[in-house]
Amino acid sequence: TQCHVFNTAKWSNPVPIDLKDTINLLQLSAKCFLIVDATTGVQVFNYEGRLMCSPKFKGLRAEFLNSQTVSLSSHYVAIVDRTDSKAIHVFDVNTGRPTGVSLQHNIEIAEVALSQHASSTDQYLAFIDRNSDLYITPVMKRNIVKLSLMIDTIMWHETNGLLSGVSCNKLLLWYYPQAAFVDPDLLIKSCMARDPGTDLGLHVRLVGFDETKCSVRKSDGTLVNVSIPPHPGILQEVTAKGEWASALKLCRYVKDEALWSALAAVALNLGELNTAQMALAAIEQVDKLRFVGHTSKVGAEAPEVQTADLLAFKRQPQEAEAVLIQAGLFYRAIKLNIHLFRWERALEIAVKYRTHIDTVIAHRQRY
Repeated sequence: TQCHVFNTAKWSNPVPIDLKDTINLLQLSAKCFLIVDATTGVQVFNYEGRLMCSPKFKGLRAEFLNSQTVSLSSHYVAIVDRTDSKAIHVFDVNTGRPTGVSLQHNIEIAEVALSQHASSTDQYLAFIDRNSDLYITPVMKRNIVKLSLMIDTIMWHETNGLLSGVSCNKLLLWYYPQAAFVDPDLLIKSCMARDPGTDLGLHVRLVGFDETKCSVRKSDGTLVNVSIPPHPGILQEVTAKGEWASALKLCRYVKDEALWSALAAVALNLGELNTAQMALAAIEQVDKLRFVGHTSKVGAEAPEVQTADLLAFKRQPQEAEAVLIQAGLFYRAIKLNIHLFRWERALEIAVKYRTHIDTVIAHRQRY
């Protein structure tokens, strides 16, 4: 009939919350917790016992929700639509309002997980579909990218941006999952596989991921703890503070290709090109190193060009083109599309701004 909220530093005087029905799901995050029952539905409380929100949408079937179809962070709650399993609804925990339109996938979704770190503007949602494919997207911007294949279960680290998953009897650890939005090569290189030392079998669940330990629950109830190195978490902490010298010192000490790859992805994502060059040199990515070196030199004269180059590197040509056009650099916008063999778009820009039409035609004839 009641839910009691205890302070682990002082076990006396818990905060009581009256319940209307039997609870079938309880989830905790750093700043709030969630309970689900068949009568009231989904409710989010803070640790003082105050109701923060009760998100609702058409087709919410609270009695069928479980730990795989609901995920809670300090800023958002994500719920898989039970009437349309291809959709995920994301709500703000402070207001209970949806964050834009629901996320739509082309296959039914089996599991969702919200990142537990960072601010509300830098939150990510990972999900697994029925084909066991793992995807990631920013919460505030629908940009779905595939991370991996054949993933059984996933979990974010409690305090940083590490993501863990189980695949083919191995524990996978992504040092910087956001590398999926930077460069696929760096994403693959910054993923580490660990052998748990025992046969995990089928139908396993990740039940804990904090500090340097990952806990996996086997189908027979056995709990398997897998240790992970502390260096990826430290790297995320120092780069979040902008301490790039400390990040380089850490990577030089550890001498791990995955750690260097993660640092390169972080630096490129945040525009720290000097650190990115050192990291790319350490993993011998010569082509990327030359590109970043060229972009760094160009950026000293034209910051807009550097921004556009980095956007193009991240596979965002439309955004790169928009930056160049807004800065009045029509020739560079045309050349960007020529390099990408988007001839119609290059000609469209040339005709619209009445410049370099002959250049587009010449490059097209040469091609």
